[in-house]
Order: sequence, then C-alpha cells, then structure tokens
Amino acid sequence: MTLGKKVRELRITKGITQEKLAQLLMVSPQAVSRWETDAAMPDIALLASIANYFEVTTDELLGVDIPNKKEKIKEYAEEYGKFASTIQKTEVLRQHTIRKLREGLRLYPDAKILKQQLTTTLWMNTEVPADMEEKKEMCRLCKELIEETTDIKEKCRYISLYCSYARFTGNSEEGRVLAGMLPETAYTRQRFLALCCEDDGERNEQLYEYMRSSWGALRDAMLLLIIDGKNSPEEILKIRKKQEEIRGILFDRDDIVKYEDFDEYKVAKAFYKSGDFGRTIDYLEICFKKWTERHPIKNVSSWWERGREPYLDNNEPAKVIKGNAEDFIKLLKTDFSMILSDERIISLIEKANQIVLSYESNKI
Repeated sequence: MTLGKKVRELRITKGITQEKLAQLLMVSPQAVSRWETDAAMPDIALLASIANYFEVTTDELLGVDIPNKKEKIKEYAEEYGKFASTIQKTEVLRQHTIRKLREGLRLYPDAKILKQQLTTTLWMNTEVPADMEEKKEMCRLCKELIEETTDIKEKCRYISLYCSYARFTGNSEEGRVLAGMLPETAYTRQRFLALCCEDDGERNEQLYEYMRSSWGALRDAMLLLIIDGKNSPEEILKIRKKQEEIRGILFDRDDIVKYEDFDEYKVAKAFYKSGDFGRTIDYLEICFKKWTERHPIKNVSSWWERGREPYLDNNEPAKVIKGNAEDFIKLLKTDFSMILSDERIISLIEKANQIVLSYESNKI
C-alpha cells in the first residue's frame, strides 16, 4: 500500500475530511488530495506529525513492516517458483510473474532474490517482435547484480545473460568488456584438477570428467548454432548430425548424456522456425519416444537446480512418464500451433493421450 493510500485509509477510519486534516497539519486541502492520489508526497517534516495524529508509527505509515519482511519477500519469490515449475510457460503467466516481482522490488529494493528472479524472467523474452524495454531492464538488472556479487559463478551467470541481449539493446561494446572479465572455462579448470591428482585412478576419473566437461561446452556451442544461428534447414541438419556423431564417438553409455533428451525438442523448434515442418515432426517423434520410453523426466525446469541433470523418480516411473506425455501435448499446442492438423502430429497426440488414459484407468 502506498503512503497516499495509507493516509486516506487512516483519515476515513478516523472519520475526518480532507479539509479537516489539512487544517490540522496547516497545509492546503489540495495538498492532502494530491497525497491521497499519489500525485505528490508529504514533506518529510510532516511525517512525524501525520503518524502522531493517527497514532501509528512512521514505519507503519510508510508501509515498512520489518518483522514480516522475510515472509513477504518469500511470498513474492514463490510467484517466480510457480512460473519456474510450470512446463507450459505462457506469456500471460510470464507477465503476471514480472508484475509481482516488480511490485516486490518496489517494496523491498534490497531483496536480491527478487532481483535475480526478475532478471531471469525478463531474459525469457521470446515475443515477436521482442519487447526492447524488457531487454533493457534485464541488462540494467544484470549490471547491478554483476557489481553487487562477489561470487564468481554468479557473476559469470549475469555477464552471460547481459551478453545474450547486448546486441539488441545497443550495449555490444560494454558486453564485450564484460565478456573479457570471464575466467577460464570450467572444462579448463577440470584439466588442472586432473593434473594435480597423484593417484592414477583418481586422475583417470578426473580426465574423464574433463572430457565430459569439454563435450558439454562443444555440445552447447553446436546447439546454440542450431537454435540461435541463421541457418537453413540443411545446415541445421548437418550441424545436428555432426553433434550426434561426436557424442557417439565419445560415449558408449547413453545415460552419461541423458540430460540431452530435451535437445530434440529445441532442434524441432529450430526447424519449425525455419519452415521445415517435415523435419520438425521427425525430431518431435524422437523427442516423444525418449520422453516416454527411455529417461522419464519429472520436471524439466528443475535441471538447473540439479546441475542440469534430470530428476528421475524411480519409485513412480509410470506416473512420471504419464506426466511427460501430458507435458508433451501442452508444449505441442503452445509451440507448434501451425502443424497441429498434420496426421503425424495428431498420431503423436493420440499416443500421448493413450499413455495418460492408461495410467488413469489402470494406475500402471
């Protein structure tokens, strides 16, 4: 509640008019009216007089609730939690989350968690045409977080977010400067950890980890080229095939790279964006098969919290697969609306529905 609304509430509760309050405080009735409509603020010297008259503290008058601050911040943070845990992240839900987080930051500008959450939500700006004001706001928040934090990993995260929008917001030069502040990559660090191991077995394991980390960097670069580069369908397919070939050479155990089950969905979106609907459906079929037959993913949005490793619910695999099928249908309807009438898509939706119905009827 704003200061003006609080004054109005207290005045009405007291049963006095704006004119009477103005007379008591020795200001004009117009001044009181402007306060109550938030068109102006009382002079700071008047705050004590207003609080004393209405028998409240200045903290209460100003809406400062220190004892409940943590609980209130938690309530705003939970709004982001609802958004993050939702597979079908609609623009309506995203905008609602942005409004709540902005409201929270206005009340608690020192609440770092709300600033972090708002930055992430603004980063998910996928509207066409993109909202440039949102991108600029995200860059501003990133700059603040970069300056405020001393944690290297956290600083790197916000530098990377800033750089992802720098070219859209006229901040390319500053983005380059920030990018130059980034430390050596994680896979390089893994190499030096391996070199420090005296035990042969431990060193061997660290070197395998170094290989996996290096592959992760290469995979991410190739995937980014697929989904963010301006490539033709043929070039997208060529890059993806090379990526799969390299993975096959490096790993003979598929579970090592199981978190990549979501890659097919991203590749499908890249083909969809390019206008190649045939290959879009090819990759959606692969994606559907993986989600419902191989590695059941309980909650894709939890990957980052768990180090990008899907959370497997081994106690209830059927329930998890049923959830994957439901999520697959929702994502199809949200992201691939132009091909929902295609026979192969209809077939995929029918198969997904059968999985859901099978679980509901038999509790498999």
